[in-house]
Amino acid sequence: MTVALFVPLLWGLLGRAAGARVARAAVVGAALATGGALVALRGHTARAWPPYAAGMALSAAVFAGAPRFDSRRRAP
Repeated sequence: MTVALFVPLLWGLLGRAAGARVARAAVVGAALATGGALVALRGHTARAWPPYAAGMALSAAVFAGAPRFDSRRRAP
C-alpha cells in the first residue's frame, strides 16, 4: 500500500491539485504495476526493489500526464 499511496500523497501535498479521479487512477495503476512486476520477477534475485520503483514510476506518470488527458480541467 505504501507504493500505491506514496506519490499521490506527495503530489497532493507539494504539487498542483490533480483531482480525485487522477489520484484513484494513480493508486490503481501503481498497485497493478507493482503486483505485475512481483509476479514477473518471482524467484529472481532482482525482486528486491524494482517492482516498487515501477509502481511509483507509473503513479508519477499518471499524475504528470493527467492535465493532458483530463478533459474537465481544460479551458474552453
